[in-house]
Amino acid sequence: MAKFLLILFLFVLFSIVCFRYILKHQSKKRGMVFLTVWAVVAALMLLETYFRFFYIKSDAFGMLGTNFSKKYYKNDKWHFRDSGLPLSELKPNIIILGDSFAYGHGLKSPEDRYSNILREELGQYHIINMSKNGASTENEIGYLLKNHCPGTDTALVVLNYVFNDIEDSIPLEQRYRKKTPDKTVGMLLKFSELFTQVYYRFIYPLDEVNRNYINMLTSAYDDTEILQEHVHKIRILDFIVKDLYQAKLVIVVWPYLRSIRYTPQYSRILNAFKELKIPYIDLVENFKPYNSRELMLSTQDPHPSKLANKVVSTIVNDYIMKELWTVEKRPSAALYLPFDIATYEQARLIPNNFICLASERF
Repeated sequence: MAKFLLILFLFVLFSIVCFRYILKHQSKKRGMVFLTVWAVVAALMLLETYFRFFYIKSDAFGMLGTNFSKKYYKNDKWHFRDSGLPLSELKPNIIILGDSFAYGHGLKSPEDRYSNILREELGQYHIINMSKNGASTENEIGYLLKNHCPGTDTALVVLNYVFNDIEDSIPLEQRYRKKTPDKTVGMLLKFSELFTQVYYRFIYPLDEVNRNYINMLTSAYDDTEILQEHVHKIRILDFIVKDLYQAKLVIVVWPYLRSIRYTPQYSRILNAFKELKIPYIDLVENFKPYNSRELMLSTQDPHPSKLANKVVSTIVNDYIMKELWTVEKRPSAALYLPFDIATYEQARLIPNNFICLASERF
């Protein structure tokens, strides 16, 4: 706001100078020049005002949607968006884990997320949403450990899996580094919302960035070591769900919504889930009756639309009604997972307090 007030003050000052000059000098030619310059500056000011205060739309990376996030993304005291935490002691809990797809990126109200739709439909369960924009598998493991509450009953944990979840297993030196603006451009981006719109829409090579980013992810699924490291983290998450929460894990596998189809990389992660004996819900099949435009928020923001969330809520609801009524209490994961606590210490993913807890249980 302070920056905008400074711009407004300079514009008013410029307007006064222009009109005083026009009134003082009777030259029509010079007057027209000053009037034209003033009109251009006034138009730029109007555009700056619009994009700073009235433009409220989301985009894929949040570069153009700062007003949207400020207005609609309100986190609770647990630092999640309408999480439903803490875990209920009166009802069985169902926990939704994920990144921006489960967080509701681009949705004005969290009530449009499939987790909140389930909350309305499944009154016999307490639905928790522990999702954040950009959350990694390691983050999701941390959410489970931090928010576990002894004495509560969790029936199901739903992990929302998206194509870019493998990114946190890619070595830093192999990760694609998005083009960063130079100092001058960076200063202008901070100073002007109008310049931000022009830069990211017409100057920044967004298509190239998207293409390189997708290529990086594709290569990661083709790399055996990276894929094994990624699957190992999911295995750890599965262990925590089964052993600490004594619950069942199911994975909702989201396709890349711009192109809903099977790829060799997509098939590899599904095969990994099969090997881990983790049930999953394949949304590619369920999304076949719809086209991409219906399932995405917009061409600028390929996150799930209200319709996509409604479709997923129906699918997950059906799964819950079929599976949870017949699921018996599972034995500790330690009885059938072929690795021990030392494996987790080496992975550096589990805090010391959980290592102590797990060691006592063994």
